[in-house]
Amino acid sequence: AYRIYFLGMIGQWSTFSMEMVARTYLVYDITGSAAKLGIMSLANAIPTIVFSLVGGAIAYRLAKKYLIIIAQIAMMLASLGYGIAVHTGYLTPAHPESWWVLVAGSAVLGTITAMSMPARQAIINELVRPEHLMNAVSLGTLGMSLFQLIGPATAGFIIDGFGYAVIFYIMAALNASGIIFAA
Repeated sequence: AYRIYFLGMIGQWSTFSMEMVARTYLVYDITGSAAKLGIMSLANAIPTIVFSLVGGAIAYRLAKKYLIIIAQIAMMLASLGYGIAVHTGYLTPAHPESWWVLVAGSAVLGTITAMSMPARQAIINELVRPEHLMNAVSLGTLGMSLFQLIGPATAGFIIDGFGYAVIFYIMAALNASGIIFAA
């Protein structure tokens, strides 16, 4: 069960680090403003901080697997929405007012992260026997750290070579793979 969970987490870890790069570069490309980039970061951080205690309480009371699946679906839809908005030409420098989409998405993703992270951490205890718990936690930490290194570089190369829409579509597909493994 942990192997399947780990494979599903690869999609989540990779998209989490890719998305930060993609959203950050895109909001700066659209606005040219470091202040608006800061606003977008705050829109992500504030819900994460505010709702983390609520997320822990929800993870304690509800089925963790379903919370994780719901979070993956929401992240997939956000990435798909960004990809469509870029692909249709709305989320581009030609529409400088469109940066609000990235700010709203950041707030939604911050909320999703706060609600799902406690479930992601707590489910490991349910998937492995006690004698394997430390190994599972260590492997998860290693995987997350590895994708924090690989994800941003990969996103940068994909954005540079193929554009923003492609990176968002790839992230939606990776989140979809996470949903499949979690189900």
